[in-house]
Amino acid sequence: MKFHEYSFVVPIDSLLDFLCGFEDLSDAVIDSLPMCHDSIGEEVSDRSGFYGIPHDNFKQLCEVININMNYKWLEEKYYFTKRGQGNVLIFYSPLNKDEFILLDIYCGPTDQNDMIKLGVRCSSNHNEIVNHLMHYIHEEAYPKSSFIEYENNELLSLTKQENYPKPKIVITGIENKWEYEQVVEFYNL
Repeated sequence: MKFHEYSFVVPIDSLLDFLCGFEDLSDAVIDSLPMCHDSIGEEVSDRSGFYGIPHDNFKQLCEVININMNYKWLEEKYYFTKRGQGNVLIFYSPLNKDEFILLDIYCGPTDQNDMIKLGVRCSSNHNEIVNHLMHYIHEEAYPKSSFIEYENNELLSLTKQENYPKPKIVITGIENKWEYEQVVEFYNL
């Protein structure tokens, strides 16, 4: 069976809508939520606007690949990750382990657009609809990288445990430098 792979980098809000979801919560509930972090990793208490609802095209993409995505969890996973950190998340289809959605949620220390890599690997059976949905997501996003169609199992290689950890050098000033080791996390196995 032939497989097709597509990827690009877009802001996470190209996949999820953020609505004000905390105005009805008590201060005690808000204070119990994990802290968000700003661009240099400092904790901030303003969590207004965080409530992930999937864009229709991203939701359809997950449904075509048969992935039951927890969108609120994904939103929290991204926004409660410190700058200079973030792993590669692989969501496998329970019906075909060769099909998956890849999200690289590494958040660079100077990333002001909350960019993530979205990748999809699908069988020929799903290729036409996946290709259209990925193009729709890409066309609506700004800023964005180029749309890439792989023919050499490039995304598949990113799912291999032996390729991790991947070092990421984080620089936050002239003398502040540390290394973060990115790992891969698997879901729907």
